[in-house]
Amino acid sequence: MVAKRLWLVGVSSLLAACQRGDGTGTTLPPCTGGTALSLAVGAYQAIDPTLNSGCTVFPASASPTEYLLVSQAASGIPNDTQSFKLQGSALAPSAIAPQFAAPPASPAELSPADQFHLFLRQAERSRAYPVPPRQPRAAIQASLQGPILPSDSGKNRTFKVCGNLTCGSDSLRTVRATLMKLGQHIALYQDSAAPQPSLSQTDLDTLRAVFDTRLYEIDTTAFGRESDIDANGVVIVLMTNKVNQLVTSAQCMPPGGFVAGYFFGADIDPFYASQYNNGEIFYSIVPDPNGTLSCAHSVAGVKRLVPVT
Repeated sequence: MVAKRLWLVGVSSLLAACQRGDGTGTTLPPCTGGTALSLAVGAYQAIDPTLNSGCTVFPASASPTEYLLVSQAASGIPNDTQSFKLQGSALAPSAIAPQFAAPPASPAELSPADQFHLFLRQAERSRAYPVPPRQPRAAIQASLQGPILPSDSGKNRTFKVCGNLTCGSDSLRTVRATLMKLGQHIALYQDSAAPQPSLSQTDLDTLRAVFDTRLYEIDTTAFGRESDIDANGVVIVLMTNKVNQLVTSAQCMPPGGFVAGYFFGADIDPFYASQYNNGEIFYSIVPDPNGTLSCAHSVAGVKRLVPVT
């Protein structure tokens, strides 16, 4: 959101949309003004919409400014979900007030990507994975694999990868992949059965550089260093056909979508890691320009999507 003009953010819509299952809820009045908020670069603030009628104004600044808005809700009900609406516009209260109406209480059907995201987060929270757990000590000992060295480039190894959106034990697939690039912080593997044309050496170098010099710093600054339970000194990026195949070509069509990449908590859970991949792994789609696996993904599209997933 560029703050060259006054922007009005209708947080009231967010609260109004959080209806309970019985159809009741709190609805704030339409936004006709708001509390001004200015933040320094990198600063953040939590806003309670009940204290400002749900309206926040971001004043104009001398230089273009972007704000990241994150909606949050808390509930005492495990796995509770609700619909919401977060809306912004140039400040013109009389013209935009009618737009800030509560959306329907019933949430829309989740896309395949949203279904998978919900499954992953619920599984991590409940630590309920499809395979029986083992003792943590055995899992940790089994996970120690040692550092990945430049001399390992071109070598193959196998991974266990989810074969559907619920990652059931009967859907785990064994993938053989090749170490294509080793960076300071990441090791980039590609499915040995990836469709052609695939990523060139230049494309792989570009992805390695983005992960190594930009994404690693951003992620570790925000969330801390990786656990490195496999003692290999890097985070593995596995580009595999199985991520493409989490959805069908039909599911890719609007209003559906696809899964571009994910982390799987069981890989580092002390009770489960030894039965999965025993390490920090980011799974992503592979280029598939001809759509042989699911919907088509160009090389340029994968290079654009994977780093921001």
